[in-house]
Amino acid sequence: MSQIEYDTAVIGAGLMGAGTALFLARSGMRCVLLDRSGVCSEASGVNAGTLTMQMTRADLIPYAIKGWEMWTNSQEWLGINPSVVAAPGLSLAFTEEEVATLEHRAAARREHGAQIELVTASKARSIEPGLSTEVMAASYCPMDGFAKANQTGFALHQALKTARVDIHGSYPVERVEREDRGYAVIGQGEVVRARRLVLAGGVWLEEMLNWLAVRIPIKTLVNQLAVTERIEPVMRTVIGIASGLLSLKQFDNGTVVIGGGWQGKGSR
Repeated sequence: MSQIEYDTAVIGAGLMGAGTALFLARSGMRCVLLDRSGVCSEASGVNAGTLTMQMTRADLIPYAIKGWEMWTNSQEWLGINPSVVAAPGLSLAFTEEEVATLEHRAAARREHGAQIELVTASKARSIEPGLSTEVMAASYCPMDGFAKANQTGFALHQALKTARVDIHGSYPVERVEREDRGYAVIGQGEVVRARRLVLAGGVWLEEMLNWLAVRIPIKTLVNQLAVTERIEPVMRTVIGIASGLLSLKQFDNGTVVIGGGWQGKGSR
């Protein structure tokens, strides 16, 4: 790799890094995207793909709404739709305590713009007929949905190429050095120089920040992801629960993706 100087070097080619490089390039910057694997080849390509308001922190709802609008209209800015499905969402309560939890969450998120309302069990079953009779109530949001995470990388890779972003996978960065005009990114005995630097390493951000002598602890939490065999259609909404981070959605090929569940602590 030559020592071409870029306006911006982005390290980490997941959704955040690839998206940042794409929009910077479209704004006129010369960008290089560096990753040890490839575009959306790690956590960004293996997740439940949920576009939900109900499991989003209340103060982040405005960003979640913008993200939902972008992904459900991805053809306009990405040039391809990575199987994004817009669907309503239900979060289920099975006890009085969980009903109160849903009421509190819905009120907090409505203050930030989310269209979430509490509905009765019978109303919830009219929306999703297959629900258990043990459901006591549910919070309903018309703005929900999901994407096929393993297809977002292909779509972003094509958009990045069209925007003339230099993409270098299989480029594990070893260190970053500050220079008078910016930064030198060093890996595999090669150097990439850029005036600006974006670190987009997800859970690996703590180690990446150490390159610049910045110490910020990053907690690594691991969510489960399970995929069922293909079955007949059994749901038409994104389903969550009041008692934890769990979502279910059925894709067009019949598989049901179950995201969340018991959370574990991961190593990097």
